[in-house]
Order: sequence, then C-alpha cells, then structure tokens
Amino acid sequence: MKEKLRSGHKVVNRATGTSWSSRYNVCFAFINCCKEFMEILNNVENNPEKTLNRRKAGLKNNLKKFELVFMAVFWTSLLERFNKTSNILQSTSANLEDVCTNF
Repeated sequence: MKEKLRSGHKVVNRATGTSWSSRYNVCFAFINCCKEFMEILNNVENNPEKTLNRRKAGLKNNLKKFELVFMAVFWTSLLERFNKTSNILQSTSANLEDVCTNF
C-alpha cells in the first residue's frame, strides 16, 4: 500500500487515543489519498482469493458513498481547527487573541 501512496503524504493509521492531532491526521490522510485507496482496493478485488475479495469489495462500495466523503471533509476541516487551537494552547507563548483567531 505504501508504494501506491505519494511520497511526502501521511499514511492512514488507526487513530490512537483521543488526541485531536491523531484524528486529524487520519482524516487528512484519507482525503488526500482517496484515489490511491481505490486503486489498492481494485487490485485486491482482482485477487483470486474469494473471501478477501468480498470483504474488500464491501469496503470499496462504502468508500464510494457520498456520506462517507462528506463526513471525511467535514471532520477534517473541523479537526484541523481543533488541532491548531490545541497546539497554540500548549505552546508557551499562547495568548487568548491567537486562540480566538484560529478557532
């Protein structure tokens, strides 16, 4: 899978814990690598192992749904703001004006 993804892009991993940055990174990587995911699932779907094909075909069909794409875009934009605000609040030079500007 990593060979298919563009160099310099984040790879989708499971979101660990409850940190905003972890969840943002997953959504961001998903949106930016959607085409590559579909190519990978097409390759897996053409694999002769039948049980693997059915599961991956179901995943591919779910990825094609508008609802999933909409939610990924929505959550990425929202989590990006949370992530930026969280990073500012954790910095030593944080002030209220910077936080309000970014949120």
